[in-house]
Amino acid sequence: MTGAADILAPLAPEFRLLCAAVRRAQGNGDVTALRAAMAAGPDWAAVLRGAARHRATALVLAGLQADGAADVPPDVLAALRRAAAADTRRCLAHAAEVVRLVRLFAAADIRVLVLKGVVLSQQLYGNLAMRGPGDIDLLVDPARFWEADAVLAAAGYRLDGPAISPARRAAGQRLFRDLTYRDAGRGLVVELHQRLTANPRRLEADFDSLWRDRVDVALAGVAVATLPRRVLALYLCVHGAHHCWERLCWLADLTALLKDAEGAAGALAQAEAAGLRAAMRLMVTLGHGWLGLPLPGHPHAGHPHAGHWHAGGRDGRRARRFVARFFTGSRWLDMPREGSAAWLCREAWRRLYLYSFKDDWRHGWDELRADLANPVDWGVFPLPDRLLWLYPFLRPVGWVVRNARRKRPAGHKAPPD
Repeated sequence: MTGAADILAPLAPEFRLLCAAVRRAQGNGDVTALRAAMAAGPDWAAVLRGAARHRATALVLAGLQADGAADVPPDVLAALRRAAAADTRRCLAHAAEVVRLVRLFAAADIRVLVLKGVVLSQQLYGNLAMRGPGDIDLLVDPARFWEADAVLAAAGYRLDGPAISPARRAAGQRLFRDLTYRDAGRGLVVELHQRLTANPRRLEADFDSLWRDRVDVALAGVAVATLPRRVLALYLCVHGAHHCWERLCWLADLTALLKDAEGAAGALAQAEAAGLRAAMRLMVTLGHGWLGLPLPGHPHAGHPHAGHWHAGGRDGRRARRFVARFFTGSRWLDMPREGSAAWLCREAWRRLYLYSFKDDWRHGWDELRADLANPVDWGVFPLPDRLLWLYPFLRPVGWVVRNARRKRPAGHKAPPD
């Protein structure tokens, strides 16, 4: 594998500072590296934006304060503290809402697992506000999905996009991973999942087994069920890789979960068994180079695949290509405008990366089928239920239409993928 300095070398000094601060917060970094990053004269405004963009404000602040923050301009430190306090308030609101929804699902006798978010933050860091809040993600038994939909409706949430008819619910449920619901008055978004991945073969797991092995996390004094330990590393890897690790907090979460060389070895062995070898090895490469995750240096008992780790070769080349495509220049900070040429180029690389998750050629075919079956175009072309089978053939046309809408001035908004 390429060395840490090699992975960090082409990156902006501000991103290197974020990585050094997060490493320090997680106990994987030395003071010298963090001080060197601060002494390099970073653009502190970009550091502030980057910490928020990567939902890592609390981790960055903790890392800087661990060194006394002597080299941080006082106004920057004050801005970080204000942003962290605002994130904490939002995380507390999310925690209260998660508890409310869990109780509502329990009253309806619907089993629910909470994914990521404040529950994961509490699980990994013992602090529900160590990662910036996003959506609330809930996983339910597919057989109870539409009952869960009714619970959310009664709780004040409304489905994004057009209403789904009973006939389409029966015929089209197998096509999607999740649906998005909003409580516009409170600015809350819930994603209701019936499976973990859009392509069900990317990470195969049935709900009953997940529920049987679930882990309970105490949130505001309430036991909240989340994914079992045996699945968590694979899920976090697949989720982060799906989004090309565009938020540093996702990599930090998995680094915090694995902790050491033995944890990395175990995750690599799990990934090998699940056919996710390439995705996990890239994660470990980035986790080591950016956040100081210790590498498995030799075979561990019970982890026979983890010992074939080396300091160069394919892992290093893949990591360098990945960093060049998604993080160099201002890519770590600024996402291209949706529908622009730069965005289309990034999407093409992202799709290619997703199709190479697994070495088996059938994985690429499964991903393509999942892409074509994505119901995102139901709102673009409102076909009658009897013509549901036509949507995969319209997907390329729908993609063009949605991207044309993304190019319109403010006020015109395309449905999300």
